[in-house]
Amino acid sequence: MADDRVGLEPAPDDKNLVVWLKEKLDRNEKEFNKIIEDFHEVINYGIEKGEPYEFGYARLLNFCATLNQKQIVELLAYSIWYIRELDS
Repeated sequence: MADDRVGLEPAPDDKNLVVWLKEKLDRNEKEFNKIIEDFHEVINYGIEKGEPYEFGYARLLNFCATLNQKQIVELLAYSIWYIRELDS
């Protein structure tokens, strides 16, 4: 994949690609887990306040609107990867 892109970034040469992808997966997993943890807190806060459960979705959309394109691409890709891993 030399001289190609992965997502929005230039990919390293084939010799280093697997290590680079594993590092990217690790970073994206940490970010994903932090977002999920924060989102659970937001949902629980809204429930405690008596808000409709669906308000949490509005907050999630608002949060996603603050992310830059690279963050959105990586979060979406990791989310799909995570779901695929659950199904395996």
